[in-house]
Amino acid sequence: MAIAGSPAEAAGLRKGDVILTIAGKEIRGSPDETFAAFVSAVTNAAPGPFPVTFERDGKVMTTNVRPRRDPDGSWKVGVQVVPDLPEVVERFPVGQAFVEGWRRVESDFRMTLQVLGRLFRGKASMRSMSGPLDIAKFSGEAARTGAVPLVALMAAISLQLGIFNLVPIPVLDGGHLFLIALEGVARRDFSLKVKERILQVGFLMILALITVVLYNDLAKNMPAKWWPF
Repeated sequence: MAIAGSPAEAAGLRKGDVILTIAGKEIRGSPDETFAAFVSAVTNAAPGPFPVTFERDGKVMTTNVRPRRDPDGSWKVGVQVVPDLPEVVERFPVGQAFVEGWRRVESDFRMTLQVLGRLFRGKASMRSMSGPLDIAKFSGEAARTGAVPLVALMAAISLQLGIFNLVPIPVLDGGHLFLIALEGVARRDFSLKVKERILQVGFLMILALITVVLYNDLAKNMPAKWWPF
């Protein structure tokens, strides 16, 4: 459904339209996979305009959309997914289930790395990161939808935490591995004092990250009238 005043509405999209392709990229799969494919296609095709093929009343139509860039650096078309669309649950044999599960892990892994890469390159804002309030909100929505979406969300969060833990920041496991690699290149152990300084810097980096994420989380989820300034 196109949001009022959005690029999608300006392009002629309206409630009930089913988006098939964006800039030639097919949009399909489970709800999470569809959303990830949609975001990826819009980001890769920005700033556009790019063709969007959609289905309306059984007819396939095409329009051109020019996305809008938000302050956080992301590109938005302005569409909402209707929550009461029928959900299709696919059941696989045990062997095929492992294969499909691994494909899902690979897809989420690549998407998480893309987001982290954009953050480190300065092409995405820290506002795009979610904190405990957002996670609680998403978890509540998933729980109301059913057990499968809730478990899928928990798995996605666990995967993203695991990937983040491998980032080469001191204090994290990735930081320890990076430090060991440096010692291997130097062919000597760093002194205990040097290691303590490195860990202190990493600890301050993590505290700064937590502060920024919590601030953005509060800003997104608390009404402005609750803020004391």
